[in-house]
Amino acid sequence: MQIRDFLKIYGALVLFHLAVIYREDSAQMLYLSKPLILGSLLVYSYSRIKDYPKSWLWLLPALLFSLLGDIALMFTEQSAFLIGMGSFALAHLSYILFYGQQMTKLRVLPIVLAIVVAVVSISLLLNWVTLP
Repeated sequence: MQIRDFLKIYGALVLFHLAVIYREDSAQMLYLSKPLILGSLLVYSYSRIKDYPKSWLWLLPALLFSLLGDIALMFTEQSAFLIGMGSFALAHLSYILFYGQQMTKLRVLPIVLAIVVAVVSISLLLNWVTLP
């Protein structure tokens, strides 16, 4: 499948999900539309993985754990919340390993600037917003 074809399908799935969110009375359709977005990314990535180096294999578990986290967070039980957060933590570790292997030349300045912006933003947020 070409990227152009996938983007059409992906765009249609995102628009479908937004329509489901807009219609508040269709809660059952949310259980279908939300996993379809990440599921389509997972299927497309799996179909294209042979075209890329072995370091791209870390992308598949990252997308799979993200999908499992999305599915778990759709339920209201506390155990489902913990499973979802654990899945997202494993997904982030897989993303870190994936992007870490993609970096050939590490540039320090953008990383330092991102950390400074994050620290300033968090401190401003904590000073201006009163949490209950």
